[in-house]
Amino acid sequence: MKKTAMITVNANYNLKELPQSLYVNGTVLTYRPDDIISIKEAVIQGLNEDILILELKIKEGMGPMKGTDKTFSFKKKKTADKSYKQVTIIHGDNESITVNVDFLG
Repeated sequence: MKKTAMITVNANYNLKELPQSLYVNGTVLTYRPDDIISIKEAVIQGLNEDILILELKIKEGMGPMKGTDKTFSFKKKKTADKSYKQVTIIHGDNESITVNVDFLG
C-alpha cells in the first residue's frame, strides 16, 4: 500500500500575457530527498471539459527517510475557445486533489 502524499496546489490564468496561459504550481511532501516528481497532462481527460486533469508521479529514491518538500509546475497555453474552471491532480493509488482556477488580470 502506497503512502498518501501531502500536496498543496494553486491554478491561475494570467490574462495579461500573450498568449494567455494557465499556470499550475504546487508542493508535494516526499519521503526521501532524492525522490523525483513529474507532472503532465493526463492522457485521458474526463467527461467535464471545464476540468483539466493532470497526473503527478513520484519516483521513490533510495536515500534516507526524511520528509522533503518538492515544488512542481505545469503551464498550458490558453486556446481561444477553452478556459478551464478547475484542475484535478491525480496521484498515488486513486487519490486526487481538485482546485478552482483563479483569473489574474
